[in-house]
Amino acid sequence: AWDRPEHARLFLMFWILIPLPIIYYGHLPAKYLLPCMPAVILLCFQLMEGFSVRFLRAGAIALIAASTGYSLLILHSDAEFAQFGRDAMYHLIQPHVAAGERVWFDGQFSAYWYAPLAGATQTFPGGPQPKSGDLLVVGLYESGRSRVLPRFPHRTLVDAVTHKYLFGRTMGAGEGLYSNRVGYWMWGFGESPGDGYELWRVD
Repeated sequence: AWDRPEHARLFLMFWILIPLPIIYYGHLPAKYLLPCMPAVILLCFQLMEGFSVRFLRAGAIALIAASTGYSLLILHSDAEFAQFGRDAMYHLIQPHVAAGERVWFDGQFSAYWYAPLAGATQTFPGGPQPKSGDLLVVGLYESGRSRVLPRFPHRTLVDAVTHKYLFGRTMGAGEGLYSNRVGYWMWGFGESPGDGYELWRVD
């Protein structure tokens, strides 16, 4: 494209390099690649030159069918990921808050969003801390055991919930729809020791 020169194709190839300045970012979700997808599609159209119409039609139908199925799996699994966190937070927190107990949380993902809605209070280093007799909910996926629980060595496990993904998953076990730190695939199967939430009583 540079030697001929083919200005349109060269422009599209530079377009693909839009995500280049952020490839060093350790928390790089796949969605950051979306701005270059139109260029990829246009280049694919250019590469179709020379193939028969029948072959292109069959290839387009197969690609649309496969892409639609893959997208539906991602959407379903991602909804299941969010639903598990939401249900876990309400299951572990609401009954105790309704009984007049104080429940704390320290985490991200589902915990950060749904725990306050369920009635929990956030704790963090240098901030408000649970007192003896209070409850603390932690997410295993959010590194709760390694990041939060060591701050409260005297504790008793009250309740725990786990989940098994039936139609694949988007985060954990090698999949990283939102972060390449946990995997490079947007969807897949597998189990992770972090598929759970725990409720502890601070002694």
